[in-house]
Amino acid sequence: MSSLTKKLAEYEDFELAFIVAFKKDLIATSVNNQVQEEVISRKLSQEYMDKMVQEKLAIDIRDHDKKICPRCTSKKILKNKEEFHGNNKAFGLDSGKPLTAIEYQVCGVCGWNFLVDETDYERKKRRTSVSISIVLLVLLVLLMTYVLHWATS
Repeated sequence: MSSLTKKLAEYEDFELAFIVAFKKDLIATSVNNQVQEEVISRKLSQEYMDKMVQEKLAIDIRDHDKKICPRCTSKKILKNKEEFHGNNKAFGLDSGKPLTAIEYQVCGVCGWNFLVDETDYERKKRRTSVSISIVLLVLLVLLMTYVLHWATS
C-alpha cells in the first residue's frame, strides 16, 4: 500500500468529494487515479459527493481562526512559507539570505488560501468598512468646504 493510498484512507468522504470537485484538474494523473480508486472503494456516487459539497458550501463559518477551512470545513490546514531571494550582484543582493518571506496557510483538501481568499462574510465586512470610510471622508470634505466658505465670508 503506497503512502498516498494510506493518506487518502484517512480522509473523510466529504474531503474526497472536495478533492474531486476542486482539485481534479490540478493534480497529477496518477494521483487523480488513486483518488478515483479510493472513491470507488468507498462506493461514493457522483450525486452523493455533489450533495456533500453543496451542503458544506452552504455552511457559513465566520470565526474559523485559520484552524478550519471556511469552504470545506476540513481541519487539514497546511502551512507554507515562500522565500524570495535577490541575485543581482550589482546591487549587493547576493548574500544568500532571503529578501522577504511570506508565510501562509492553505487547505490541504480544497486549496482555500487563507491569505488570498475570503468568505462572503469577510467580503461583506470589508466592503461595509470601506463604504463607511468613503462616506465619512465625503462628509469631512463637505464640512471643511463649509467652514472655509464661512471663514472667508
